[in-house]
Amino acid sequence: AFVAAEHVLVAPTGEGGGYVDDALAALGRVRRVAVAVPSFQAAITLVLGSDLVATLPDDVVRALAPSLHVQTCPVRTPELPICVAWAARFTPD
Repeated sequence: AFVAAEHVLVAPTGEGGGYVDDALAALGRVRRVAVAVPSFQAAITLVLGSDLVATLPDDVVRALAPSLHVQTCPVRTPELPICVAWAARFTPD
């Protein structure tokens, strides 16, 4: 069902592929990417208004769209590093 669904791919650099596609390839599977977007927020917006699915960091979805149905990814993916970013002008604060 996961590979048969139409997916939103988050591709910040505009290039396809990634952790999920690598894990699927190792299993001899390919997902159907319907659309690629540059950000998690754009992916969430698309998923909220369609029947598309997106594989996203759990904490991002729970913070930005708690009404979305969340399910564990069916393929093993590496843990992603998390960072904090802010405008440089606030560094002294």
